[in-house]
Amino acid sequence: FSVVMLSVIKLQNRGFYLWDITERMHSRTHSPLIKWRLGYTVNTFYYPWSRPIKEIFEPTKEMIKACVLNGDQIFTGYSVSMYLRQRWFASVNLQKLLDPKENYIDLLSHSQGGYDFFIGQYQVIKALTGKTGTDHWDDENFSGVETLARLKEEGNMTKLAFFVIAKNNMLYYFGHYREAVDLSIEAVKYLDNIPGDLYEFDFAFYSALSIAANYDKFTADEKNKHERTFNKYLKQIKYWKKGYPANFEPHYCVLIAEKHAMKGQLEFALQYYEKAMNLAEKRGYTYVEAIANERAANYSFAHDFNKQARVYLQDAYNAYYKWGALAKCKLLEQSYPSLLRIDRSAEDSSQKHASVTHTGGSSTTSLDLSTILKSSQSLAGQTKYDDLLVELMDIVMENAGAQRACLVLDRKGQLSVEVESMSGKEGTKVLNSIPLDEFKELPNSMIMYTWRSGESVVVSDAQTEERFHGDSYISNSSTLSAMCLPISEKGRVVGVLYLENNLMKGVFSDHRLELLEMLSGQIGISIDNALLIENLEEKVQERTQELEKQKVALEEEKEKSDHLLLNILPKKIANELKTTGRSEARSYKNATVMFCDIVGFTHLGEKMDAKTLVENIHEFFSGIDDILVKYKIEKIKTIGDAYLCASGLKEKEDGSSALAMVQAAKEIISYLHELNESKEKEGRYPFQLRIGIHTGPVVAGVVGKAKFAYDIWGDTVNTAARMESHGEPMRINISEETYQLVKEEFQFEHRGKIEAKNKGLVDMYFVSLA
Repeated sequence: FSVVMLSVIKLQNRGFYLWDITERMHSRTHSPLIKWRLGYTVNTFYYPWSRPIKEIFEPTKEMIKACVLNGDQIFTGYSVSMYLRQRWFASVNLQKLLDPKENYIDLLSHSQGGYDFFIGQYQVIKALTGKTGTDHWDDENFSGVETLARLKEEGNMTKLAFFVIAKNNMLYYFGHYREAVDLSIEAVKYLDNIPGDLYEFDFAFYSALSIAANYDKFTADEKNKHERTFNKYLKQIKYWKKGYPANFEPHYCVLIAEKHAMKGQLEFALQYYEKAMNLAEKRGYTYVEAIANERAANYSFAHDFNKQARVYLQDAYNAYYKWGALAKCKLLEQSYPSLLRIDRSAEDSSQKHASVTHTGGSSTTSLDLSTILKSSQSLAGQTKYDDLLVELMDIVMENAGAQRACLVLDRKGQLSVEVESMSGKEGTKVLNSIPLDEFKELPNSMIMYTWRSGESVVVSDAQTEERFHGDSYISNSSTLSAMCLPISEKGRVVGVLYLENNLMKGVFSDHRLELLEMLSGQIGISIDNALLIENLEEKVQERTQELEKQKVALEEEKEKSDHLLLNILPKKIANELKTTGRSEARSYKNATVMFCDIVGFTHLGEKMDAKTLVENIHEFFSGIDDILVKYKIEKIKTIGDAYLCASGLKEKEDGSSALAMVQAAKEIISYLHELNESKEKEGRYPFQLRIGIHTGPVVAGVVGKAKFAYDIWGDTVNTAARMESHGEPMRINISEETYQLVKEEFQFEHRGKIEAKNKGLVDMYFVSLA
C-alpha cells in the first residue's frame, strides 16, 4: 500500500506517512529471514526517495550479509542488484562498481535470483569504462541480442524492464539518441513491473535526455508528440525532487535546461545548465555534471558561442574521466580532436605570451635543465616541513630574480601565508600559517585570481596594470614586477607562489616563468610529503589516545553489561552463557522457594493511577531485592504483584537455605511495616503481603533466546504457591518440609492439616514474628 500510494498514485505526504508506519511495523519482526526480506522493500522502495542515497549503502550491505547468513539466495541476488543500482545512481566511480570486492558479483553465481536484474547495468558500466570496446556492450560472456531473446521467452516483465532501461542508458551515453527514444517507447510497457524502484527514475531521466538531444532532428509532428512525453518525464522528476531535493535536484535542473534549449531560450538554458553543474559538483553527482557540461557545450556550439563551448566541453571531458567513463572520453576525443587537444595547449601558450611584457631580461634563453634537476632533487630531499619551506624560497629567490616572495597554501580549507622571503639580510621567515585575509602585505586580488583560475599571472608594471589597479596593496606599495604561480599536487591547485621586484619592470621573463612552472609539480609533491611526515607522529599519537579512550569505553561498557547480566542471572550461569552461548539445566534436591503476593492488588489498582501504582511496586520490590542480596537468595522473577525467589541453588548445599529464607521473610514483613507507616504519613495506600515457603527439589535453567530468562520448575514451586495462597496478610506460611529444617530456630503456630488445591491435606505453620 505504501508503494502504491507513494510511487503509483503519487500522493507523496500520504505515501511517506504510510512508509513510516511500515518501517515501524518491520522493526517488530523477529524472524531473521522475514526481517531482511522486509528490509529489502524499505531499502528499495522508500529510502531512495526520502534520504541521502549514499546513506543507504551500509544498510544495503548489511542486508546482503544477513541474506547470505540466513541462506536466502533469492533475496541475496535481489539485494546485490539493488546495491549496484543505488551506487550507479549515486555516481560512484565506475571502476569501483566493477571491483568484485565492492559489487558482490561473486554472490550472484550462487544465488537463485537477481542475476538478470544485475547484468544489463553491469554491461553498461563495462561499456563506459572501455571493457567491451567503444560503442557497444557485448563481450565474450554476454550478448545483448541473445539475452533479450531469452528474457522475452521467459516472460519475466521485471527482468525485461531492468534490461531495456539499462540499454537505454547505454544508447544515450554513446550518442544513439534516436535509438534510445525508440527503445524508451517500447520500454514503457514494462514500467508497471518496477513501481518505486530507482530504475523508474533512471528511465525517466535518460529518456527525457534522449528526446532533448534528438529534438532538432524530429519532424514537426514528432516534436509535438515527444515534447509531451518529455514534459511527462519532467513532471515525474519534479515529483521526486519535491520529496528529497538533495538526491534529485541536479537531474531536474538539467532537464529544465533542456526544456529551455528545445524552445530556443538561450539565456535560460545556459543558466540552468550552470545551476545543474554547480549542484551536481556540490552533491557528488559527477555524471550529471558531465552531462550538463556536454549538453551546454553542444548548445553553445549550435549558437556559435565557440569559446564558451570549448570550456564546457573540456569540463565535460574531465567529469567523465573522473567518473571513470573512459570510453565516453575516447568518444569525445574522436568527435572533437582539435578542441580537446590543441585548445588546451593553445590556451597555455596564449596565457604565457599575453601576460608577459618584455621590458627587460631575455626571453630567448634556453631552459637550464640542470638547474631544474638540481632544484627538484634538492626539494625532494627535504622531509621536514620548515626546512623544505626555507629550501624552496632559497631556490625561488636565486632563480626568479625576485626581491620578495611568499608562499600561500590551502591549510584545512583556508588560504594561509606559510613563509616569506626577502633578499638581503632579512632572509626567509617561516610564519605560523597566517590567514591570507589577515596578512596585508600581499595583493589579494592577484593571488585569488591565480587560486581560482589555476593560471599563472605575470605583470611587468603593477602600477599600470588595469586588472589589479584597485588592489590596496599594489596602490600603497612601490611594486613593479609581480608574478603569481599556482602550486599543484596531483592535478589540484594547493597553493600560490607570489614573487615581486620593486626595482625593475618586466623582471619575470618567459624563461623564469617556465622554470618555476616546471618546478611547481615537484614543489606541490614535496610540500604534501613533508606535511604528511610532519603530521605522522601527531596522528599516531592522536590515534593511540583515541584507541586508549575506546579501550576504556569498551571496558566500562563491558562492566555495565556484566553488571546488568548479573542482575538477571546467577554468576555461574552468566559466565557460562558468555563463554559458550548456552547453559545446561541443573537439579537441586533441597531448594527453598518463597512466593510473596500483594493482597488486594486489583482493588489498589482502582484507587491509584498507573504511574503511582508502578512507582509503589518498584519501591517495595527494590527493598525486597536488597534483603535477598543480604541473605544470598536468588531472585527468580516478578509476575505482576507476585515475587518469586529461591535459596539453595548452589553446587554444594549446606542445608542453611531454609533458615536463610525464613530470616529473609521475617525481615521483609518488618520492612513492609516500616514502609506502610511512611505511606500513611504521606497519605498513600499501604500494602498487605502474603508469604508462602516450601522446601524440596527443583530444576533451574535458562530458557528463550531473544531475552534470556532464568527460571525454576517442579512441584516444590507449586507447593510454595499453595503456601502463599492459603496464608494470611502479613503472615509467613510454611510447609511441613520447611518446618522440619528450621523448627529449632523460630517459634511457630501449627495450623493443622489444610486442604490445598491438587495437594490434598497439607500441614502448614505460621512463623511467629515476635
